[in-house]
Amino acid sequence: MKPTRYQPETYPRYIRLLDAAAAGAGVPKMAAVICPNEPNTREDDFRVSAKVTNNIKEAERLRDGGYWGILV
Repeated sequence: MKPTRYQPETYPRYIRLLDAAAAGAGVPKMAAVICPNEPNTREDDFRVSAKVTNNIKEAERLRDGGYWGILV
């Protein structure tokens, strides 16, 4: 397990994304809610969706035991 930099300002976003995923929301919908003022189009390479996907992966990693790295 790789160490995680302590970034408490990101944790509320991670919880929102985990809740949205559990409720069945898709990545485009989550992107529109989390980053409402950023374009998420083909021309922009769907960067916001990629950011949300990466945030979900990090949130799941922390949820599934990665939080131990920030406690030590």
